[in-house]
Amino acid sequence: MSSVVPSFLQESDPKIVELVRKLRLKTSEEKIRWTKEKNAYVTKTAGGQITAAFTESATSWGTFRIVVETSEVLNAVNAEGMLALLAGSNALYKEIGELYRIVSGGSTVDRALNYLDKI
Repeated sequence: MSSVVPSFLQESDPKIVELVRKLRLKTSEEKIRWTKEKNAYVTKTAGGQITAAFTESATSWGTFRIVVETSEVLNAVNAEGMLALLAGSNALYKEIGELYRIVSGGSTVDRALNYLDKI
């Protein structure tokens, strides 16, 4: 079963939201590492059970995909411009956005704050 985002008028699948939340938490705890590729960030968990990838757009993330074993469970498309405002109320979209900020290093100010926290 694959969830396709944006689907802002429907409730997010709570299990998919929880999966993205756990990826975000494990990433922030530095238990999951992401690799920067040409226009993407990719991670694979130990044993390869979970693969997740962001592709980048001009200003943010373009798509976010999660594959568990061999089944795609999420293929999210980022809405830019006006649709992004609607996405602000979507729990899944919020979690994906938070995860992307962590993975990409956030804004310049975020990176400076993170650096200062570590020294």
